[in-house]
Parts: sequence; C-alpha cells; structure tokens
Amino acid sequence: MAQYFFDLLYTFTDCMCCFPSSPQLKINNRSFKLLRLLGEGGFSYVYLVQDKSTSELFALKKIRCPFGQESVSQALKEVEAYSLFSPHPYIIRSYDHCVVNESANKFRGGDDSSSKTVYILLPYYQRGNLQDAINANLVNHTSFPEKELMTLMLGVAKALKAMHQYRVKSGSASTRQAKGVRREGEEADEELSRKVGKPKRRNTHGVDDDVEQEPLMDDEVTRSQEGVGEGEFRPYAHRDIKPGNIMIDDDGRTPILMDLGSLAPSPIAITSRSLALAVQDTAAEHSTMPYRAPELFDVKTGSIIDTKVDIWSLGCTLYACLVGKSPFEARSEETGGSLSMCVLGGDWRFPDENSSSAKGKARSNTPSASGSSQSSGEGGISESVKDIVRKCLQVEPADRPDIDELIQLIQDTIKSLPDGPDAVQFAHIVTAGEDVPGYTVLGSNGHLHGAINPCTNNFDFFQSRSCASLHNTAAPIESALFLVVFIAFNVIIANILPKKHTYNFDPTIHEAIGIALDNIGEGRSRQNRPASGEDAFFASRVGAEDTGAIAFAVADGVGGWAEHKIDPADVSHGLCTYMAQHALTEEASPRKLRPKELLQKGYNSVVADESITAGGTTASVGVAQTDGSVELANLGDSGSVLFRLGAVHQYSAPQTHAFNTPYQLNIIPRRMREQAHMFGGVYFEDSPRDAAVSTLSMQHGDVLVLATDGVFDNLNNQDILKIITGRMLATGAWRESSKNAAICPSEELQALTAPGGLHRLSPSFSPSSSPSSSPSSTSSIPPTTPLKNHHTLQALLASSIVGEAKLASIDMRRDGPFAKEAQRYYPGHWYRGGKVDDICALVIIAMDG
Repeated sequence: MAQYFFDLLYTFTDCMCCFPSSPQLKINNRSFKLLRLLGEGGFSYVYLVQDKSTSELFALKKIRCPFGQESVSQALKEVEAYSLFSPHPYIIRSYDHCVVNESANKFRGGDDSSSKTVYILLPYYQRGNLQDAINANLVNHTSFPEKELMTLMLGVAKALKAMHQYRVKSGSASTRQAKGVRREGEEADEELSRKVGKPKRRNTHGVDDDVEQEPLMDDEVTRSQEGVGEGEFRPYAHRDIKPGNIMIDDDGRTPILMDLGSLAPSPIAITSRSLALAVQDTAAEHSTMPYRAPELFDVKTGSIIDTKVDIWSLGCTLYACLVGKSPFEARSEETGGSLSMCVLGGDWRFPDENSSSAKGKARSNTPSASGSSQSSGEGGISESVKDIVRKCLQVEPADRPDIDELIQLIQDTIKSLPDGPDAVQFAHIVTAGEDVPGYTVLGSNGHLHGAINPCTNNFDFFQSRSCASLHNTAAPIESALFLVVFIAFNVIIANILPKKHTYNFDPTIHEAIGIALDNIGEGRSRQNRPASGEDAFFASRVGAEDTGAIAFAVADGVGGWAEHKIDPADVSHGLCTYMAQHALTEEASPRKLRPKELLQKGYNSVVADESITAGGTTASVGVAQTDGSVELANLGDSGSVLFRLGAVHQYSAPQTHAFNTPYQLNIIPRRMREQAHMFGGVYFEDSPRDAAVSTLSMQHGDVLVLATDGVFDNLNNQDILKIITGRMLATGAWRESSKNAAICPSEELQALTAPGGLHRLSPSFSPSSSPSSSPSSTSSIPPTTPLKNHHTLQALLASSIVGEAKLASIDMRRDGPFAKEAQRYYPGHWYRGGKVDDICALVIIAMDG
C-alpha cells in the first residue's frame, strides 16, 4: 500500500511541477492550456493542449529525461528528425520545442539539477490513428473497404519513400533547422561534460573502438550526412511502422506517419558482435515487437540492416487492418507459441487459410495466387491485397520489394479493386450529426462508428448502417453453447475458504451472484456485499427472462483512496451492484447490451449515488451470448485471458498512465478539485469510453478467465496456462489425441462441470486442496450437500488460480510480473517477490449446449 501511494504521489507531484498553478504551461513565448492526457509511453506523455491566444488545438509530447543531459540529447534527436523531412504531406512535423528544468526527482532521492523535460509541440489530429480505426472495426464487427485502405497504405508508402530515398539538402530550411537542434544537443553534451568532468560522449576528430557500437539513434540524424555531397542519397529507416504510429488527417483520407524517435540512418553494416548486440537492444527498445522485422530479433555479425525492415512492418500493419491484429500476434495466440519464434520462422496465415497449407507462407517468395482482385471467399480479402502482404512478409530481406516496387504493387492493386457503394473515411471525428437526434455523430457517409451524447459527454457505439459494403470477419458459430461460471476470491488477511470465498453461478437458478438484489442500498452496504475486500464481482442474467445471455465483471477498488479515509471498496462494489441491476432490467434484445454501455450505466449510477462520496476502481466487464460470442471491455489493470486447448488464445493488455497507476473510474470530491486548482495538479479521471473493447468466440472446451491485478501482478499468462492445462488434463476435461498428441475436449467435460462433478475423482483434485486448506477437509461431504457446487471443474480452476496467486504474492524468492515491471521502471530501486493484494478470479467454461 505504501509503495502504491508513493508512486501515485510521485505521478501527481510530477504533474504539479509541470503545470504550476493550474493546468497550463508555456512553450517558449506561447501559453497553452492543458486539456487531457491522450497517451503515454515509458518516459513520455502526450497531452491535448490549447493555445490560449488562438484557441488552436495541439498535441504536446512530454519526454521525461531522468538520466541527465545525455537523455536530453537523446530526446532532441527526435526533434531533429521531425525537422529533417518537413514539410511533407505524409510525415508529421513539429511546431516548436523546449527543454525545461524539473524538480520531480526530489521524491526519488535524485539530483534536481539533472532532471529535465523536453516538450515537443505537434499537430493534433482529431480522427486519431489507424489503431483507433481498427479497434472501432472490432467493436462494430466491420472492416475497411479495401480500395480506401490501400489508398491509405499508398500514402504511408510515399512517406517511407521520402525517408528511404532522402537526398541531402544542405542549404534547405529544414536542414538548417535540424542542424540547429543538433547544436542544441551538443550543448547539452558539453554541459554534461563540464558537470561530471568527463570527455564528451562523441569524438568528432577521431574514431575509437567504441564508435561502431553506437547504433540507430545514438548517431545524430544530420551528423550521418557528413561526407555526403549535396543531392546525394542518405537513406533513413523509420523502424517502428505500426497502426498506432499512423495518424489520420482531418480530411479522413490522408495518413500521417509519426513518432520519428526510432528513425535511423540506413543501411548499417554489422561488423562486430558488440555492434550486433547494440543494434538488437536498441531495436527492442524502439521497435514494437509484433511489427518488428526478423533481422532485428537476432542480429547477425556480417549482416546488413537496411530499409527493408520498414517493408516488413508495413506488411504487418496492412495485415492488422485486414484482420484486427498483427499476423504474429494472431498466430502466437492461436498456437500458444512464442511471438519471436513465429516471426523468425515466418509462421503466420490468413484467417481463412488452414494451418497446414499456410504455415511458413512468409518463407516462400511465390504468391499463392496470380494477384487477381477477386475475393478469397470466406475471409472477404482480395487475393491481390493478400499478395502484397505475402511479398512484404518474406523472412529474407532480399526477397522483399523495395519501396518503389511496393508503391507500384499498391497502385496496381488500387486500379484492380472495385469501387465500394459508399466510400468510408478512416475517421472518428466529431462531425455534424443530424441523423441521430441528440447525438454528435462519429463517422461519415452513413457509416456510424459511434456518437457522443451531449448531455452526458459519453461515447456510445452503434452498428454500421451500411454493413453490406463492409466485411464481417467474425467466424460463424455453428451451435449454441452453455456457459458455466465460478468465482473465487481471497482478501489480504484471510486464507482461502471454499465455503466463504467462492460463488457458483447457474443462470437457470440464480438471477445474479456477488450482490444483494432486494434493495439498492443493501446491495452496497458493507455487511451485505461479498467479503472480497477491495475486489468486487458479479454475474447475472441479461433481461428479466432467462434468455441464456449473461453479463459478468470483476472490479478492483483503488487502494490509494484509503489514505484519504475513503473505503476503496465502495466504488468497486457499488459499480458491480449497479451493473448487475442494469443487466437484469435490460428490456431490449440481449444482443444489444454492450459491456462498455453497461460499464457506463453502472458508473453513472455510482456517480449519482450520494452515499458514495469518493473513490476509484478498475474493471473488466463482459457480455456473453448463447452462440459463444463474448464482448469484453477492460479498463485499467483488471483483465481477461482466453485459453483454448493448451494455449493462450486471446488476452487483454493493461491500461496504465504510469507505473502502478492504471486507468481508473474516479469520483473526485469538490474540495479535492479545489485544492488541485489552488496548488496545481492533475487528477486521473478516465471514463468508461476509455475502456478497451475486444470480441471473441468461445468454443467447446474453452476457458475464459477474468481477474483483478491481484492475479496478474503475481502470475503471468503462461503461469495461468500451466494451471489450467494441468487441471484440465488431470481431471480428463481435456485429453491428448493418441494420433498427434493434440489436445481436444473430452466427453467428460459436461459431467465434470455438473454439481459434484469432481466427487468421482481423487480427493486431491478437490478445489479445497489449495495450499491454504487441507486436501481432505471436504472430500467426504456427500454430493447432496450445498457444497456440491464447489466440487466442480470450474470451482477447481478458479480456486487453483487464486491459491497460486496468493502463494506467489507472499513469495519473496520469485519475482512476479509486478516486480519485473518495477525493476524496469526503476532500475536503481530494489524490489523483489510478489505483490500482496486482494485477489479475485472469475472462470467461465464453454460447452456444447
């Protein structure tokens, strides 16, 4: 708790120092008002700001430099890269930048004199980035029209051409500006040299043995042009092409390539093992793993790293636009294998291709089809588009097209593709919305991605009106499924007691579990709510009648509120109570209830409840249908993982503002707001619309786990997979095929999930055999007792996960995910072992109905 509050205090005070008296700051001579946080990375934050004199909106990138002047010089290289290609219609430009002294290190025992921050003023694009459009497609079960998508890819390719075929322009304004930034960085180096009494980091008058070990961005962008004549080629590679780095201009059609912090001169000849390791480490830091080229995973001495890395990444980006995720993310989740091994082996496939015919497709230099624009059928992706992906994703760089060849391929494909009935802009901009009374529409040309309600300022998703012109890539469901739900939890001070710390949900018997239903006040009261500490949960039917659809969630109260004498459990338990009640009273079709909408309704009810004065919570919410389709909304570090036949099939990513500071739904009292306004500071006020939405289709034998950070801070997905696979095989729920050792569901699955289903097995398989209870304590209880619901397969899985997380949280010899993350964020601080916290896990098993 103390460590958590320390990090929260540091984050708040860091913002206070940046925005001294109110949310505003100055960049050189211009004043800006801070509006909200747009995103964050390891040491950087991006804010939406407004020029106070012109009211114009900008994106302000704040780069913290915790390692002194050397890290300041590193940050200025990004500014230098922005200046180099400006102006270009498809590459982002920077308007201004500055370096300011900070005093945030006083909370970390650092030297204030070495704490600086670099601010970069960038354009603000209201439509967001390509990843936002992909997420909207996943939510609305739609996809991009191919012709518009390829037109957008053509713009990205032209941006890469400007980098891959850059010609030195020593007299241009952009080059002069870039050199000015470089001189600013050199002055930072000289200041560092004077302070610490060491020679400058770079020697411009000679070459020593360490020079070749400076990879990628450790060499200034414009310095790499020295010795290159006017008008001669000096290629650069972006090295981090991905959907999140492609913004959409306000016209809805023009892509803007951004985040040039990874830009590097190209090619680089790997002449030594030390240089190979340095390039590999820098790539791991600057290049996003699912989109990283294979030659950057394992850099070989004697190889050459060139601009072909961007061709690979663009192929991955195009695949993600078509399918929803990187080809190697999709493949590693499907097989449960390592993502890096999938990349190195070129192991990927399109969704409509079977595994045997598509494996190793990236290794082949021959397209699978002649390149016709005819649809491939079930997947709805044209062969000509597929062939571009195949040509880009060749493991050997020499087999990939260069940028001119790729542009020609894209142009030919655009000509061959038919025009759609309605052109769709790649957009989420707020535009005039006369089609939906009372709402401001997001989208255009009849394709309604969603809308903002002007009364609540909440984002509501809607189905596309022109679905006929869009491809639905969801896999068809052949038969109805029956879902069984079991919840186990443990609080910090308690042992795991099956009768007290487990809940079984049977929709044919229960309306809901985890809350009191008879009265709203009693549903929130401490004596009536489950004894799960700051963690809360629920599972309920959808609608007054038993339609077969269920809603469920876990939530985790933000413990930092205890320092203000606020019970952190009030908001989390209140949120679950209200969400369950809204789900039960849903009057529309169960398929129209969306988890983000349910989260919004529950949060609105909590805010309106005067008895809940303050607090915050994270949440993971789901709605499941009888056909096995599940939609999930995850906000913060509560999350979900889907396990399929011995593999991690799909999982959510945590949402955090900074280390140990997750996205959270907060209620901020007025007095605290006034104090923040008086003394400075920015409170985290995330909303339900910030939740990450994902969809999945459960199959017979699948196991879905929702859990709070008490699980995920102590167990990674592979730890949970080991528990699930071990228990499923040991009980006979899954079995290994005698032919090929593949895992498949057994005929015993339904019997094992029935009440008392584990009684026929050895007592050692009882859920009460967790380390905190005796293996034989309940094994003699006959199936007719109320405990029979606790002797089921789902009970065994939930209790085992919670029990293992409990053990890991108090084990000081094994570093869990939280400890590893702490060591990554604070290398100089020592943190070992697990993280003690309340723990809650909700387990769902799917079976044929």
